[in-house]
Amino acid sequence: MSSLVKIKNKLNNKTINDFKSRIINKVRNKPNAIPIIICSVITFNSMANFLFNFKGGKEAIYIHFLILIQFIAAIGDINKKLIPLQLMLGALLAGTFTMLLFDGLAVFKEHLVSGGLAFFILLFLMLISKGQIGGGDLALFMVTGFFTGIPSMFSILFLSVIVSGIFSLVIVIYKKGGKKSEIPFAPFLLLATSISAMFI
Repeated sequence: MSSLVKIKNKLNNKTINDFKSRIINKVRNKPNAIPIIICSVITFNSMANFLFNFKGGKEAIYIHFLILIQFIAAIGDINKKLIPLQLMLGALLAGTFTMLLFDGLAVFKEHLVSGGLAFFILLFLMLISKGQIGGGDLALFMVTGFFTGIPSMFSILFLSVIVSGIFSLVIVIYKKGGKKSEIPFAPFLLLATSISAMFI
């Protein structure tokens, strides 16, 4: 009887170990899966909070539309290191039409200034970072500034830069990357914007 129990335990341990090995191999073979899941959870949480606890008026609508745009951009940045510029252009056109229709020219001008300021700030960071920030990141942050306005834009930039910097440092310390490692910036913008949306 004891021998049967031992055999059963060995089989159970083998099954568990096989299952663990499969999970580890899947993660190794698809290293982008975890970042995509994290971005999906962040976006879903923001959307759920927005739909079930609606507050903030049109500003909240703008920023949650932005979060959807950032989510799509983050997936592209994670998978292909590419943020589709057509998406950025479409978001700007949709935002321009909506603001002019519902908010008027004065509000649109304020958001336009915010978008332009965001562009030049990240352009400066892009130049001093020597290629660590790409053109897609530049376009995405310009869109972010356009939809959020100047005060929120600064807080989003600060938070995203701090978090991405800490993440990059951790990667270097654990020797998972080097100075030339390309770390997608869009997911950090998504995280920072989602946190900012909580305080609208």
